[in-house]
Amino acid sequence: MSVPQLDAQREAFAEASRFRSDLHACLTAHRDELFELTGAMLCADGPVRTPVDLTLPAEHRRGHGALYAALNHGRIDVAGCGGLSPRCHSSEPDINQLGVLSAIPDPWPLPAAVISRPPSEPRTERRHIACGHVQANPLEPQRMAEHGAVRAVSAVRQDGVMIENEDTGDWIAADWGTPGWGTQGFAVTAALQGLIGGSGMWYRDALRAIERTGRYVAGTWEPADGEDGPRPAGEGSWTGFIGQTGLLALRAAVPSTRPPRREVLLNLLEMWAESPFADPAFRFRTGVLAEADVPWGVRDAHGGAAVATYWPIDGTRRFLQAWTGETAPPRLGEGEVQSQADTPRGHWGTAGQLRRLVALVRERGPIPWDPAAVEDLSRATGMSRGAAALTLSGNPGSGGYYVPFLENEERAVLDLKTAEAEDARCELIPLHDQDRLTLLSNVLPEDPADLWEPGGLRRVASRTAQAWLAQRGGRIPAPRRTREAAMALETARYPSADVCSLFLQPASAPLPGGADLLVWPRPARDTRLFTAWDVMTRHDTDRLLDTIFTALPWAYADLPAGDPVRDGAPELVRVLREVSVPRDSPSRMLSGELGRAHAGVIRGDWLNGAACKRMMARIADGALPEGRYESDPGACVPELVAQVGDRLRLAPDPAVLYLQLLALLSPTDRNVRRWNGWTPARHKKAVAALLELGLVVEDKRPRAGRGVFLPGPWVQAAKPLLPVERWKADLHGLVLRGEGTELAGVPLPPRTLPELFAAAWQRVEDKEGPSL
Repeated sequence: MSVPQLDAQREAFAEASRFRSDLHACLTAHRDELFELTGAMLCADGPVRTPVDLTLPAEHRRGHGALYAALNHGRIDVAGCGGLSPRCHSSEPDINQLGVLSAIPDPWPLPAAVISRPPSEPRTERRHIACGHVQANPLEPQRMAEHGAVRAVSAVRQDGVMIENEDTGDWIAADWGTPGWGTQGFAVTAALQGLIGGSGMWYRDALRAIERTGRYVAGTWEPADGEDGPRPAGEGSWTGFIGQTGLLALRAAVPSTRPPRREVLLNLLEMWAESPFADPAFRFRTGVLAEADVPWGVRDAHGGAAVATYWPIDGTRRFLQAWTGETAPPRLGEGEVQSQADTPRGHWGTAGQLRRLVALVRERGPIPWDPAAVEDLSRATGMSRGAAALTLSGNPGSGGYYVPFLENEERAVLDLKTAEAEDARCELIPLHDQDRLTLLSNVLPEDPADLWEPGGLRRVASRTAQAWLAQRGGRIPAPRRTREAAMALETARYPSADVCSLFLQPASAPLPGGADLLVWPRPARDTRLFTAWDVMTRHDTDRLLDTIFTALPWAYADLPAGDPVRDGAPELVRVLREVSVPRDSPSRMLSGELGRAHAGVIRGDWLNGAACKRMMARIADGALPEGRYESDPGACVPELVAQVGDRLRLAPDPAVLYLQLLALLSPTDRNVRRWNGWTPARHKKAVAALLELGLVVEDKRPRAGRGVFLPGPWVQAAKPLLPVERWKADLHGLVLRGEGTELAGVPLPPRTLPELFAAAWQRVEDKEGPSL
């Protein structure tokens, strides 16, 4: 096949690369998502009639939430876009030569020829076809044009291979200089999720670009004529791997990593082991230079080098310097160095260790997963079991929008349910990319073979716990059942571990992920200096107060006596009252939001009112027997249970159940059995006694979670509220709408539960009980 002249090809690719980089720089908010939306719109197979259609092309890799966030809140520098003018070649391409560049304004200097299979073309089962010459797709040019088939094409050597992308069906002709490095861009970003930024900039052969940069630094690769250095890999965040490859190695070795991603990681580690980045003789420094017009790379006579790691941004260039010995490395330009820092020199990650780990994974397969290691890490740090599992799997949070966060197979290995995995991801959001790399940089054993030995992962967990405590500090651990119950609080807006921390260490509860730190001066990344009370925006204040006022009634009524989270409720209330006294920005924010009404109740009034004080007093006084629930009348008002039994001629169990059905908003079968410690058979017997006397009716109602109800009208409710009998509206002060047929809101509880049970029974005694 014929191949265009390399000089012309480089010029065309450089033009396309600059256009793409300039466009990316013009997107000032929700940059990566807007960038992917642009690519998806250009690569869609037909007209785009609704925004959701943009999530269908393979070029869009995020969820619907990210799409609408970008459309609603994204920002574009319109003035900056005015100078964008990609140049397109006017000559007609020869589709059989595969040596052209697509005229769509989404080109990139790709070392691969991509031809998309039209929807009508059957998928072949052959995945790899070795060939002496790369053959063009047999589709006629007209058919390819009709289906938007040509995406981007570059020169292909005759020793290439044709492979099919199993996800998109695209055929890719790639020059594999070294096997495995011509990896699809999405495969790289998926394998490195949470460790790199700018996912929209990681395209094919990113690993090759890293390898080429290493060879340039080592002096074993020379740029082609007319070029002055290696071009960037992704947006340059890969330099964070220098001295910190432990997380990459752990992720490559654990069984939860998907095989295609494992192969990308192993390829990266193999390449890294042969590069100067794993050579202790080299020292490295990264920084930002206040000068845009600089060469891609420079070298000096002493073996030092400096390379630009990304395209110009706002008149600056990010750079990487490398040198050996005491001679200072060269500079890319004479501009001011805005920031710089030497890269870490970790204890783990020598070339020998990397080669051995890769060889062992390929020989023995992934390391054995040990649930005991997860429990060890959770106990030692106070993080949830889910967060500990993600951390030990080399995936401490994602930092991305991939949906679902984990596939079924991955969650099965880690023994996590979908909600638990997502809760754990949210718990770990405060970790930045570099925090994740640093945390696990030195936790692997000196000899990687120890990972396959009994207790190997538990030893990793011990070292990880030490690193976590040094980096993040510890939490007081909550019981697992309590964390799982906190996870089910749909109106709480914190991860379960952060909910529990508010009760277990109220004065120093850590700042949750996603909070805005609008303080000055702002210490770089050290979120331990901030607590949950350091709110600076109304959004963060709402999150905090929504969580607290959801969790306080839950802890009082739905956790057993003696639970450390429940026992911490009085102190949480005291701290909230104290920090909301207006004196500084956070306290003024809290005080202002406490003065707003929610479901007809002003939260500040309830916080300082009699009902809250009596609830906290019952917790502090130890009014309940250990392990019993306030929602169980047999535990909190046994004398009232006896009175109801005598009046209605009921045994204690049916009397308890009748009081719960009269007074509580969520007496589901599951809750009743948990509160009362009943078996299903015991519960069924109590239900039968109430049905026999006609005190309740049997029915099937959506989302009720039970089979018996008080007689009378029924009030529907949208999630997260549960439908309920209208008779209970006055007891709880429920907010109804639609002529009393729909529940609009549930205010904070106006009474303690003993008072509520007594009030409900008094209405029955006063002949105001529920009836048809």
